Amino acid sequence: GNMNVRTLTDYSRPELSFQIVPDRGRKWDVLLDIIKKEQDKPKPNGLKRCGLIFTNTVNGDVGCYSLATRLSNELGREVRYFCGSQPKDSVFSNDKFDKYKCETQALFKEDKIDLLVVTKAFGMGVNKSNIFYTVHYGIPSSMESLYQEGGRAARDKKLFKSNRATCYVIFGQSQN
Repeated sequence: GNMNVRTLTDYSRPELSFQIVPDRGRKWDVLLDIIKKEQDKPKPNGLKRCGLIFTNTVNGDVGCYSLATRLSNELGREVRYFCGSQPKDSVFSNDKFDKYKCETQALFKEDKIDLLVVTKAFGMGVNKSNIFYTVHYGIPSSMESLYQEGGRAARDKKLFKSNRATCYVIFGQSQN
């Protein structure tokens, strides 16, 4: 029977710290403040501090394509995006979009870029040890999604034992 079935009863991730950040109608400014604050923190073992920004949509003002473009311009460095379906505004043909996605994952894995704007399509299989923070730019569909997506940070339990990763949730009335 069920004698050999084991269930994980403790899902806690002590290496993660969740922070709800009210946007006070200034969601974009709050996002920039978080990114700048995270980039200025010390780098344990000289590691690059990587981050993920989760957004609920591909298209529109708060879609991953638009946010990545705005962040690249504002921060003066390349910020890429990753999503399941091709953004309406993007310049790619279908096969080029698939190539862009593969390239984006490789560049992120290799620390050539340190910030990605992603939808939930950015897989669970991403096991990158130096994701120091996640930002939810919009509330996900469920608490489970929030926890799973935030949990893409701090995968290296030793590295984050004394130095927790931060999972920010920007919350407020503001739409962009």
